[in-house]
Amino acid sequence: MLHSLNNGYSKQGTYELEHRWKKASVLESAYRNKIPLTVHPGIGYDIISNHPMFNGAAIGRAAQVDFQKFASSVDGLDGGVVLSVGSAIMGPQVFEKAISFVNHLRLAEGRKIVKDHSLFVVDLQDGGGWDWSNGEPPITNPAYYLRFCKSYARMGGDMSYLQCDNITFMQHLRRALINF
Repeated sequence: MLHSLNNGYSKQGTYELEHRWKKASVLESAYRNKIPLTVHPGIGYDIISNHPMFNGAAIGRAAQVDFQKFASSVDGLDGGVVLSVGSAIMGPQVFEKAISFVNHLRLAEGRKIVKDHSLFVVDLQDGGGWDWSNGEPPITNPAYYLRFCKSYARMGGDMSYLQCDNITFMQHLRRALINF
């Protein structure tokens, strides 16, 4: 905000932002329930990079904090679940770096690597009908080219893939959790 003020992009004073849909917001729900949620912002591909108030230093700091929180969660993943919905690029890359980071620290401390976790990947792409519990598909199967599935499948644990519209999946998951 200071960057924005100093460069004349905004005026001093109070800024209020109406959030009419906060009851439907995943971020608000996580905050209200004290559940860690990370965003992992990027520079140059997120729409906010075009805004006059955009500040790369602030985004970089936020990305660092997000990664540290995420890696901390991965350290407690033994026997847990990872749910990746519609994140074919950023999700598997961040998870790959976090689990590698955590496993290296654990090994250096004489602890065992993260184990007994399950990964559920949901995306719109056709999964080629491959059962990922059988390992990676052959090069002749379209699923071979789903890099994000291969990335998750190579990180230990059991990986399952579901082809589904992301919004539909999240709505059904929400209903199921409310009725649980």
